[in-house]
Amino acid sequence: MKSPSFWASDIDIAWTFARIGGHVLPTEMTSAGRVRMIGRSTFRMVYDYVSVDGRPTGSRLNAELREHN
Repeated sequence: MKSPSFWASDIDIAWTFARIGGHVLPTEMTSAGRVRMIGRSTFRMVYDYVSVDGRPTGSRLNAELREHN
């Protein structure tokens, strides 16, 4: 299969999901790939939900926001 980008190839993407507030939601996304002229590159994104359906989740971010208000 041909790479969709001239700059990136061999890209692997992984998602992690969890049940939060009665919904299955993404909690983390990681990717790794080769970038032309740079080499191997990685990216990680973590989701921290403050609320779901208007209900607080009790997340770390939610606790930090309460401290600052």
